[in-house]
Amino acid sequence: MSNRNQSNRSKLHDLSSSSYNVEIDPKKFKRKFYPHFDTSVHFNHLKKNITNPDWINSHSFLPFIYFPMNFTRFGFNHELGYKIPHEKVRDIYYASHKDSMIYKYYGEILNGYYNDYADTKGIDDVSIAYRTNKHGLSNINFAKEIFQFILMQDQALIISMDLRKFFDHIGHVELKRSIQKVMGIHSLPDDFYKVLKSITQFTYIEQKAIEAFLLNKYGRKKMNELIRNNTLKRIMSPKEFRQFKQKNLKYSKSQGIPQGSSMSGVCANVRLIDVDYEINSLVKNYGGLYRRYSDDIIIVIPNNKKPVYIQEKVLKIIKRHEDLVVHPDKTQLLSYSSNQIKNEEDKDALLDYLGFTFDGKVIRLREKSLFKYYSRAYRKARVVRNQTLKNKRKTKYQELYKLYTHLGNEEGKRHGNFITYALKAQKEMESLSVDVQVYKPLQKHWNRIQKRLL
Repeated sequence: MSNRNQSNRSKLHDLSSSSYNVEIDPKKFKRKFYPHFDTSVHFNHLKKNITNPDWINSHSFLPFIYFPMNFTRFGFNHELGYKIPHEKVRDIYYASHKDSMIYKYYGEILNGYYNDYADTKGIDDVSIAYRTNKHGLSNINFAKEIFQFILMQDQALIISMDLRKFFDHIGHVELKRSIQKVMGIHSLPDDFYKVLKSITQFTYIEQKAIEAFLLNKYGRKKMNELIRNNTLKRIMSPKEFRQFKQKNLKYSKSQGIPQGSSMSGVCANVRLIDVDYEINSLVKNYGGLYRRYSDDIIIVIPNNKKPVYIQEKVLKIIKRHEDLVVHPDKTQLLSYSSNQIKNEEDKDALLDYLGFTFDGKVIRLREKSLFKYYSRAYRKARVVRNQTLKNKRKTKYQELYKLYTHLGNEEGKRHGNFITYALKAQKEMESLSVDVQVYKPLQKHWNRIQKRLL
């Protein structure tokens, strides 16, 4: 390795004296107990190794475990003038326990470089997902910022779009160049390159193949019991794994990174440094606001002038990058005036942003979020009711209340539930000059849940 790389490597791992204040916080490296090809490990037992570049260089990364996550999304149909549901599949990959902590550690380092670079380039406020320097801020604050900016205008243009299969399309060469630019180096240190290579040229095994292996080994009853009781500490022995991977190991494509690793989020932000800078510069020329949450883009420009021209300029910036594709069905051109939001056909429309909807007069929770909350709460209530009848005594009532009612809203606690979140959003957004009905659909949640327990 060259002297330059040795110097860079020293800078990377001397975290306590780093000018970016990227120190190792053990609380961020939470031990998890999901079954994988290795066993769960405590960060303190691994800290010495993952902070040692030589150990990283000799480390063999295990395959990711892959499964498709299916869910329903709503896309805007311009011909119909409203959103229609469509099924979406998101490819999820999760790393082994040791690898996950390595990704977390190197992700923290890269985030330190990214934060400093973004601040220098004037784009620190642009990206709001996967950040480590936005302490105390949440989607509530980010959504409020957008709504507040719109309300400050007499008229405004609103452009929303997202990048299609963003993580799946990220170019490896482009990502590497962006990381080098953010870190201010011409070539990556060996250990950092090794980690980056493990998420760009990764291997994986499908979860369904693992389930078939476990079913064959234990039988369905025993397998379900092991998974339910969280007693399956390791999916298979090292010997079994060596045989198993010969038939089941798969290789990643020539582009994309796994969505699910602890390092993927910051890599996604780093990949878009040039795009963020160019779009932000364009939008600022018009006195506007540009924000990006992962692959979701929103732009608000005062006075609603040249809407198509500005949209085309934004698309042109993105299209210069071959690995970035704008989703055609998720691009909206809206206008705001006189407390009304209209679409391109001058019909009433909703701005759907970070779990909230805004029509120019009222801010509400997104219908999908409410549907998901009540569906889960009712399902849990049915389980509690059936177990109570079976055991002839109240069973898991406290668990139900903590997860899905106002009784889980413990003051002073960092984590709450959906009710906690809605109450916080209601309180935070009430300072805006519009009607805020975030909590209103949840006011009767207690009575609705109680009915399912009868």
